[in-house]
Amino acid sequence: MKIKNDFLAFFITRVLLLVTVVVIIGSCSSLTKKQTEKSTVKLPESMFVEDDDGVISSMVKFEYDSENRIVKVSHYRYLRLSFTRTITYGSNKVMVSVEHFDEHIDAKEADYLINYIITGNTINFTLSNGFPATITLNERGNISKIKSSLDDGKHFEIKTYQYKGGNLSSTIETGELNGQIDTEYRQINTEYKCGNNKTPFHNDKTPKWLLQYIFWEGLNNNITLLENNITTLEYKYEYDADGFPTKQTRIHAHGGETEYETTKFTYRGGTENKQIEMIITEDLK
Repeated sequence: MKIKNDFLAFFITRVLLLVTVVVIIGSCSSLTKKQTEKSTVKLPESMFVEDDDGVISSMVKFEYDSENRIVKVSHYRYLRLSFTRTITYGSNKVMVSVEHFDEHIDAKEADYLINYIITGNTINFTLSNGFPATITLNERGNISKIKSSLDDGKHFEIKTYQYKGGNLSSTIETGELNGQIDTEYRQINTEYKCGNNKTPFHNDKTPKWLLQYIFWEGLNNNITLLENNITTLEYKYEYDADGFPTKQTRIHAHGGETEYETTKFTYRGGTENKQIEMIITEDLK
């Protein structure tokens, strides 16, 4: 009987010691575990404008690389190829090759290449007309100013951008001649009121400045646009279950008349697997 009691006491002592060690280790360390979650990644596949009769007057199709950046954009007019942009990304530059097509015979009509050279927050490039231009970025990578030469470098068009809460709030377009404000240039002040809903490019990883400059200036859904204190455009949207816009109605009131333009969006849907590393710290006392 004594042997059994001694063995039981020894066993209980070992178990208590093991539990104590586990508690000490648990209180001094973190548990790391990895889990995989799936998230829906939607990227705009096409944008097309319909007239009141349902005829598609213009359409844009997008292609992407493995990093969800736009690498090719094809523009159509009445379903005939009009021009394409092919984008190549480098460490300090972005190259955009543009090809124009004769819409009647689907043959290439002209092409040109624009090299955007990136130095810090400044991007220099040459316009298709051969004149120089500069884009300046803010700390978020959005455009803060575009300065474009209108001739041999003496006359410039300048557009500055202001933001509020990450959304574009206003732009000012002015002229500059020989380093001075060009008083003959009609200044244009544009105010934007934006919503906080997703844009078609919500998941797009194309650099913000390139999206703004070529595709979607506000990087958010514009609700109204005022030019020189006059409401010129109003926008209304319809969204899908994931919060992406499927339809934009642009309302333009002028001269006692109201014009409507409808743009619809289709998406390339899919899932991506994200490896999430969760660090769980638990103090055991």
